[in-house]
Amino acid sequence: MSKHNLHTQSGRARCLPRVNPYWQRLAKGRFLGLHVSERRTYWRARFYVESAKRYEYESLGECVDGSFEYDEAAEAAARWFNDIAFRLTGRRDVRGVYTVGDACRDLIKRRTATTQQSARGRRDALARMFERCVIGSPPEQLKRRHEPDPICDVPMTERDLTPNVINEWLTRRANRTSSTGRVSKPTTVNADFKQLRQALNAAVDAKLAPRIVEDAWKSKINRPLKVESSERRRHGYLSPAQVDAWIAQLSGTPADLLRAQYLVGCRPGKEINSLRRADFDEKRRRLTIRKGKTSFREVALSDAAVELFKRLSKDKLPGAYLFIGPEGNPIDCDTYKHIFKAAAIRAGLPSSTVPYCLRHSFITDALTHTSIRPMALAKNCGTSIEQFEKHYFQLLTHGLSDQLTQLHAAR
Repeated sequence: MSKHNLHTQSGRARCLPRVNPYWQRLAKGRFLGLHVSERRTYWRARFYVESAKRYEYESLGECVDGSFEYDEAAEAAARWFNDIAFRLTGRRDVRGVYTVGDACRDLIKRRTATTQQSARGRRDALARMFERCVIGSPPEQLKRRHEPDPICDVPMTERDLTPNVINEWLTRRANRTSSTGRVSKPTTVNADFKQLRQALNAAVDAKLAPRIVEDAWKSKINRPLKVESSERRRHGYLSPAQVDAWIAQLSGTPADLLRAQYLVGCRPGKEINSLRRADFDEKRRRLTIRKGKTSFREVALSDAAVELFKRLSKDKLPGAYLFIGPEGNPIDCDTYKHIFKAAAIRAGLPSSTVPYCLRHSFITDALTHTSIRPMALAKNCGTSIEQFEKHYFQLLTHGLSDQLTQLHAAR
């Protein structure tokens, strides 16, 4: 370590020309050096690569008093340390300047690194959202370009990323209009805010930013926008005849998948896709859902559901998946998305029909059945009475008049 003071001009003037730079330790494995020769004086950086047990070097530029002094050289070294750490480990260094835009780009890269080609649609939608609302369009995109949002260059530090910064982004996002002049719905703004929070939380979990910055997006002033009840109410109810018509257009695993969702009332995605043979208990008439929005839960099964899962479980080992993709691999949300859409059109169903409609239809039919208790149904579906009151309030009072009449007649 250099005994000379590299911070001041007088200290650097006492450094005599020599072969090796005058190194000063900035952090563990990170050094800033001043190389003094007969002809010129310039700054260098040194980074220790732990995995290779060697040093990496970089020339930062000539030391010019009054323009490129110690502080500027230290900032340039920090940027280089950040870049080389990301190149070597795939993670940016927490000591570098890590911004909100970096967090969004890293989330896109993690999604891009997935090996499942069927997830490409979700990755592309995430990238388009961040380009539209945060990081801006890439240079090679010439049509429909989007400029970076001011939040893109905000460092993820306690001093820079404050609740007001997030609130200002929310305001700009809510007031943004499309090319046709339409203003985004609150549900769309909330969905974009959720993706931004996911990117920021991932950066904190990876220790790329201090955990205290979570207060910025978890503050009470940055709650999701209020959604009107008419927009919040569930749509897409399918009658049993419509469900049968939809499933009749399919065969094999896609048909079994839709029928299972309708008979169990679970959410499309991980809840149904990750089911294994060991999750089905024929004797107890129970199905264990281990992955999903509400984590672990047991689901009671009807006679039709038991028969379906008995057929799906036949000759399978306990660890085998119940639903397998075309190539024998586990399925995800996008495996049969286009097949489901085409089958719904052939069945004459509305264009807005999606697999989630089956869960909505299951809950709607169950709530209109007066012998099923809403509390037990909520637990079975992995939701709460509060969600039923929010989305299905009109169904909770279904048949109440007849029940009150029977109560009074029994007195």
